[in-house]
Amino acid sequence: MIAKNSIKFDSDNGICSLYLPRNLPHNHWFREKYLGTRVIALIIRWIQCNEQAPRLDSVLRCYQHIMSSYTSHNLSNITIHGILLNPGKIIPFGNMNYQPWIFFRQPFKTSHVITQQINPGDVILWDKRFFIGLDKNIPLSHESSIFKIRRFCESDINQFFKMNPTIESQKRFQYYLSKVPPIVSLLVYFPWTNYLYLIT
Repeated sequence: MIAKNSIKFDSDNGICSLYLPRNLPHNHWFREKYLGTRVIALIIRWIQCNEQAPRLDSVLRCYQHIMSSYTSHNLSNITIHGILLNPGKIIPFGNMNYQPWIFFRQPFKTSHVITQQINPGDVILWDKRFFIGLDKNIPLSHESSIFKIRRFCESDINQFFKMNPTIESQKRFQYYLSKVPPIVSLLVYFPWTNYLYLIT
């Protein structure tokens, strides 16, 4: 019941949101440390795609960071052992305001950014979360065209819309930009050659 009402797993974007009342009642389940840390451990395990339980100190630091926001009113990002915890925008629901805490993988450092080649018909598992596939019938500008998976750049946003994408692709792209905070919105990888192709 806790997970159903308070947690939203977004598998399309590889993020998870924990929704808590902005004014946390004294009898709220999250104040029970054993419950709060158990839920956070579940989220971290899902974000990291790891079968093993996350480090206890990582779980405790996430829990303490969230709880401290109710006393210090400090809504800030924190990075803990590969996890980025980001406070989202307040969401009114009923007669209460809810604070979403959004869990991501830590953004890549520039030195860790890689480029992978992909051929038409291939499917590549990227970051242990996303299967990226290239249509085997995709039109080639040249027989020797090479497709690569690279980090999505801010300039690609304008390039995407210049390609006259389908309405459905535009909706999915806008949905992604609206759900993922700017700090991690450029973590995705897309294939490119002489033209930018968005895999959907």
